[in-house]
Amino acid sequence: MLEKEIYVCEQIQDKISFSIPKIRLAKQEGLVFTIHKFIEGETLNRLNKEGLSDCQYMNFCRDLVTFIQEMRQIRSNSLDEQYQTGIFSQIEGMLGRYRIPKNKELFGLVKDMEKQDFHLIHGDLNANNILLKKDGHISGIIDFNMTGLSNYCFDLSKLAGYLDNEQNEILLKEFNRRTGENISLDLL
Repeated sequence: MLEKEIYVCEQIQDKISFSIPKIRLAKQEGLVFTIHKFIEGETLNRLNKEGLSDCQYMNFCRDLVTFIQEMRQIRSNSLDEQYQTGIFSQIEGMLGRYRIPKNKELFGLVKDMEKQDFHLIHGDLNANNILLKKDGHISGIIDFNMTGLSNYCFDLSKLAGYLDNEQNEILLKEFNRRTGENISLDLL
């Protein structure tokens, strides 16, 4: 997973407006670890608990829509074939590795969905993986080890669990306004 994250970050580094990790893999005395370039900012989760102003939150929403649109523009065929798997196939593999039972009905439906032409998504876009400046603008996005192909709604739904209903409504209103698409909270 570390090697995948390094590879993905290298491939999308110049295609995203926000800082993403520059990672090096290091080995010492049989241990494998990563070295990351520091990205300034506080997590959305922490700042949200402290209370974001309306202006800060709108800056975040606008930047998040930009990030999702930039990820959608990256052609998945620019990645090595092994990294082009759908996000649910990756999750299914992880469940198998850790011997966690899966919901076969859900995964069957999702695998059928993954045959569609999906876009590159972050895969773990939650409030702890988004770093913000004091003004609410995104300073960086981290943790790309779940990046894969799926519908951008997967990223939005993952984030929705960290936001309250009012924040989700504002985010979706901004998303719909900027993209011309109509995504509802019920869908997520």
